[in-house]
Amino acid sequence: MDTDVLGRQDVESVAPDELGEVPSRTEGLEATIENALPTAQPSKVRAVLEGSKHFIGGLVPHPVESTKHYSILRHSHGIVMYRGLLTNVAVTIFSDVPLPSSRTIWLQQKGWTGQRGMRVKMIIRKNGTWIEVTPQAHVLASQISLSDERAWQRDITRFLRKASENKKTRQRKVVETCIIRIPCTAQDGYFRLVLCADEGKKVLCPSPVFRVVSLSTSSASIKGASLSALPVELGIKALTTFSMNTVGSAATPLISAIQNQFSQYMPGILTQQAATTAYEASSAQAKVDRMNQRYDKIRDSSYDEITGHDRLLVVGSTGGPDPPYPIKFSGTVVRGAGRSNVETGLPTANLRGVRDELKAGLNGIYFGWCSIQNSKVITREEWRPVLIFVMVSQQTPTVTPKKAIRAYVLKDFQGADFYDARLSVMLMGYLRSWKNASSPSFAEDIQVDIMVAQQSLNREQWDPITTSERIKSQTTLSDRYVNTRQFGQRQFDRLPLDKVALRTPKNELKEGIMGKGGLCIERR
Repeated sequence: MDTDVLGRQDVESVAPDELGEVPSRTEGLEATIENALPTAQPSKVRAVLEGSKHFIGGLVPHPVESTKHYSILRHSHGIVMYRGLLTNVAVTIFSDVPLPSSRTIWLQQKGWTGQRGMRVKMIIRKNGTWIEVTPQAHVLASQISLSDERAWQRDITRFLRKASENKKTRQRKVVETCIIRIPCTAQDGYFRLVLCADEGKKVLCPSPVFRVVSLSTSSASIKGASLSALPVELGIKALTTFSMNTVGSAATPLISAIQNQFSQYMPGILTQQAATTAYEASSAQAKVDRMNQRYDKIRDSSYDEITGHDRLLVVGSTGGPDPPYPIKFSGTVVRGAGRSNVETGLPTANLRGVRDELKAGLNGIYFGWCSIQNSKVITREEWRPVLIFVMVSQQTPTVTPKKAIRAYVLKDFQGADFYDARLSVMLMGYLRSWKNASSPSFAEDIQVDIMVAQQSLNREQWDPITTSERIKSQTTLSDRYVNTRQFGQRQFDRLPLDKVALRTPKNELKEGIMGKGGLCIERR
């Protein structure tokens, strides 16, 4: 899947779990949703969003802000369209004094008190409600898309030319360009970035103000608007009304498809009335409430990190893997750079299509079982020991860190590959945190990982078939209820609503584990 530095990418299809996690009555829902996904009308919304961004963005003035020793140039439009975890603003910092090595960047929201209120907060250094957005990754200019870098260099050249004409700024030199990821929790409104030293205690320079826009209809989204910004708000209001109507029309086939899929399980009105009376008179209501509470708890923790203790000689007890294991998922084997096979000497499978919330929570090296399906070379579908590596991808820097998943199958296939095959995985436990392949002990660590994985999996209750049967026999009504709701939620989470500037709870849950993100290009 192609991705550029700002995170623009094609929508990736996520395949359903093939290991029996999804209840049987929802198996046909995914295909129904896939056929009902709106396409033509949301693309129309995207076109309107892009066109409106350029028009309305021209109404937000001041692309540069300066203080005694620093200047910040905003490359991005004054209107920043919400794009989920990929929402970002690009700025370049100039200075005529050394930039502190401990510099941090904070996001400040403009309140009802307006521009003056923002300046007062900076003067008294009141930043209790600010959000730190300091970029986490340093990259080279050569790693940035050529079109972005050319546009930024034009802005930088234009600023330096004008700065040379002013005696207060003529000594300014370019220091760094930062691509700042705007957190989803920031919501809509007017914002500025604030360059600080001493862990945010000393303000060096603010950035120009920008407006974050989604299809939110909340009146709070105009918080911080001044009289001069009213044309901006009128334009955004018209855009929101049009977009909501268009998206609503496009979503109608999807909603109808889901209702039709589940209508066979819904009783008639008379049956519903009789059942409701009996339901309220029994303890069933309390049971359902408890199941809903359990689902809410699992949903809130769906993007939590799943790790454990490093370097155990044998993982888990003899009775089988401890919760949350086993964890089942599947992915498609795709081509990689070929380095992993050389580094480890093991058959390597780079996986694509692993469900989003699971990929966000995994971090490190795991072990378990895998089964290769739909392979042209490997015809026997049997369970084999496997190591699973989950780490932040280093291939293409993006404003939001992306996870890469590799499977190292502990079996010699005599050089045969299984590209485009389906790999079903049953994670049984956690081994250790990830170390870069350049680490001197990398090869030795892999051999220890293999030994620990094999010793752990060779116990009777750790067999994949035994484990599956045990989990199936222990599945309760509450488990089936939660699984059904989780499956439905995953289908909705798959919809790329952030591509048409719609906010969803998924992104706020996910960014808690993904960190600040962002990129920094040093130019000194």
